[in-house]
Amino acid sequence: MEQTAEPRRDGEEKWAQGPWIVGTITTARGLSFLKTAVSSANLVEVRLDALLEGGVPPREVSARLAERTRPALLTLRIPDEGGRRQWAQAEREKLLDQLFPFIDALDVEHRSLPQLHEWWERARAERKWRILSVHWLEGSPGEDRILEYCFCLKGAAPDWAKIALRLRGPEDLRSLVRVLLDHRSQAWALMGLGPWAGLSRIVLASLGSELVYGYLDEPAAAGQPSVDELVDGLRRVGLATSSDRRMMRAPRR
Repeated sequence: MEQTAEPRRDGEEKWAQGPWIVGTITTARGLSFLKTAVSSANLVEVRLDALLEGGVPPREVSARLAERTRPALLTLRIPDEGGRRQWAQAEREKLLDQLFPFIDALDVEHRSLPQLHEWWERARAERKWRILSVHWLEGSPGEDRILEYCFCLKGAAPDWAKIALRLRGPEDLRSLVRVLLDHRSQAWALMGLGPWAGLSRIVLASLGSELVYGYLDEPAAAGQPSVDELVDGLRRVGLATSSDRRMMRAPRR
């Protein structure tokens, strides 16, 4: 499988390469982006919750993942953090068992970590990328609470820690900037939701957030820009996006 080069985390080289673009898909037609050669996305996020709610059967998702030519990030989002599916008991675990061989990265919500701990550890053992995420959809819980979560996320040793926050004003964006400045040892994926979503992703990527999310088919979250809009915005502020198509390697352990 043709995949993307490993992101650089060594100062100037990382900045020269720019952030990685994560292209989210939520519809049946979006599955085609797992093979297309024209997208700027470095990772394709397969939002399984949205796909299943849209009537796409798991076997079709599995078949498309098996044929992928781009790295795939699997996300089974829960409703409290923006997911579109009310998961039945043990449903996510069953689907992970089916799809795990065909993915390159896994997103797990921090609150789901106890339930999905087996899969979190299996991803580490099989050298798949791990993203540990938290989403505040209604607004900021306060800077102190955000910084408290930084330590919780870092403690699980993810490859990227993700915080998505609905921004009510500049002070909320400043809280995310402080995360980047005060917790440099962790690789972050930080972003705003809502009307400020697009601007926040450009600002935070410019300051060192390593993953920037946009949609490939339809928005997956409030205010989410498209991948093309992100690429244009990043170029306007002088940040290149990685177009390297060498084999992707899992992070060093």
